[in-house]
Amino acid sequence: MHELSTAVSIVETVTRVAEANNVKKILEINVEIGQFTFINPEQLLFLFQIAAEKTPLSESKLNIKIVPGKLHCQDCGYSGDAVSEEDQKKAHLLPLVGFTARCPVCNSNNTDIIGGRELNIKNIKAEVSEDNP
Repeated sequence: MHELSTAVSIVETVTRVAEANNVKKILEINVEIGQFTFINPEQLLFLFQIAAEKTPLSESKLNIKIVPGKLHCQDCGYSGDAVSEEDQKKAHLLPLVGFTARCPVCNSNNTDIIGGRELNIKNIKAEVSEDNP
């Protein structure tokens, strides 16, 4: 369950940035999570709320955007989305059903993952303290 460590890391990182910039209150945090991180967005949202308790983020909203996985097929040369749009919606379930990075064109498993492993805090919406220079 790496959702807990991810939630704690988000809280710690944003708290450090807030303190360094004299932020009064964090309103929103926007993150991008690659499909191949296999982080369950619902679990992350739940654990974020727990990790954020008694911090400047306690009333903030965590917005999650899932970045589709990308792969390159060594057999047919396809480069692009790793799975269909329907499968992307249930990406957090893929490890449970024996996911392999198969080419959606030729079904080969001779593929390289070229995208979808990111986990980025894209931006933060905050209220800055009045006495901030």
